[in-house]
Amino acid sequence: MLDENARTMEPVLGALGPLEARLRALADTPEVVAQLASQAKRARDAHRAAIERLRAAEQKFVEVEAAHGETLKAAAAKLAPIEQKYRRALEEHNAVVSAADLEFRDAQNAAQAALRAIGELPPWPAFLEWCQRVNEILPRAYLDHGPPPRTEGGFGHAAPFGMQPAEWREHVADHRARADAALQGYRATVAAARTTFCSETEAIEGCLGALAGVKLEYTLDPGWSWPTK
Repeated sequence: MLDENARTMEPVLGALGPLEARLRALADTPEVVAQLASQAKRARDAHRAAIERLRAAEQKFVEVEAAHGETLKAAAAKLAPIEQKYRRALEEHNAVVSAADLEFRDAQNAAQAALRAIGELPPWPAFLEWCQRVNEILPRAYLDHGPPPRTEGGFGHAAPFGMQPAEWREHVADHRARADAALQGYRATVAAARTTFCSETEAIEGCLGALAGVKLEYTLDPGWSWPTK
């Protein structure tokens, strides 16, 4: 079997000899030699350029690295006094805020303590009774704007509010505003009586003064009257 294979390959091996010789001869031609030399030169030039770029990059890195450290030191030196100034300002700010908060809390606690002290004083039964009488009468009070000028139909019914004269409607609006202000003023006086007046007699007199404005604006149902002292 081996002998047979060897005999089969002999023609092939015999053909390779002349081909190899021709290739060697071709490789020795000036054109091929020149082309191979040119390729080798281009490879060396490319390698040399790459090495030069590496050396330049390394040198630039060394220079930038040195400058980077100096730049950071200069920046830190420039920032240091600003940071110190900021820390001092922040400490002063925090101290002012803390003092203001403490003063506020002290004042608030003092006000609350004073208010509690007033609330712990003996009650004013006569004043409370007087206020209760007013509260019973207020639901009987109403605003009397006078009869509307215009009527409609054959039964003498008042025309709608929007159809009444503008002057009369303005009068009604002013009357309502005065009445609301008077009632709010009276209620505010009553609510602050304990912290405003020193005795229930003074409180009743003060609230009577505030009630006078209410009496001017409101009308009572028949059979009802405003309380006096």
